[in-house]
Amino acid sequence: MADRFNDFFGQLNIGRQPTQLHNRFFILKWDFSCVDPSGSVHDIRKSLHDHINSCTRSFSIRYQAYLPAAIPIDSDNAMNSIRSLDDAVRQTPYPVYLLIDEYDNFANEVMMDMADGLKTYESLVYEKGPLKTLFKAVKSLSVGSSVARTFITGVSPVVLSDITSGYNIAENIYLNPQFNTLCGFTESEVRDALAKVVHAAHQEQTDHALDMMRTWYNGYRFAADAVERVYNPTLALYFMKAFQQTGASPRKILDANLSTDRGKLEYFTGAFHRASDASGYRQPPAGRCHSRYH
Repeated sequence: MADRFNDFFGQLNIGRQPTQLHNRFFILKWDFSCVDPSGSVHDIRKSLHDHINSCTRSFSIRYQAYLPAAIPIDSDNAMNSIRSLDDAVRQTPYPVYLLIDEYDNFANEVMMDMADGLKTYESLVYEKGPLKTLFKAVKSLSVGSSVARTFITGVSPVVLSDITSGYNIAENIYLNPQFNTLCGFTESEVRDALAKVVHAAHQEQTDHALDMMRTWYNGYRFAADAVERVYNPTLALYFMKAFQQTGASPRKILDANLSTDRGKLEYFTGAFHRASDASGYRQPPAGRCHSRYH
């Protein structure tokens, strides 16, 4: 979609001042929320490999005009498919930008399984586990090979810390003040959007709605020394959609779409407290912010 660069980015800083690398990457996407976390380690490995093979197949179709030939898919071992992708891409002038979304999703689901979750989780991320093996392959492709950039997102850094020797070239940027507003709406953006939702003759409703959002959603500040707070886009759009339809705030102030991630965060918090109690270390009581989704 190189011909649509201006459509996507023309009004942004990167569109007005593009680097020499713009329109120079193949895009390979993995979404680990598609990986089935149920069953044995063998079953999860198969689901993971099936997903990667599916993404490799889509990659091969999307860029067939630029690749020397179709990429062979090994249905039993996606690592071989990845190596075939690397061989094909290195015959072109284009590097790969790898996007991994929900990188820790299925591993977190496994960890939260009360039956045998921890044992299965450890089998996934330690020693020769399939997740650690996968990130070893990604690391290998990132050093003098076809994958020039990798951008990984997920709920928490727990999984990444457990596969450090497999992928110890990652840099955590989520606490960098430079990126504080990357994943949310600023208050001025929320106010502008509300002004378009509410009729101009009822400006006081805009102020009331913004007060409600500020009270309940508070605004996130990812970097400790950041000045500007940002609002979760899912919560902000959820609130504004209800306000536009009914003229009032939603009855349930928390969007149910976020309940899964909240459950994961509460699980990790509980696990940390359990570990602290076992070691004899006591955490100070949680503040009010623990009772709200911040």
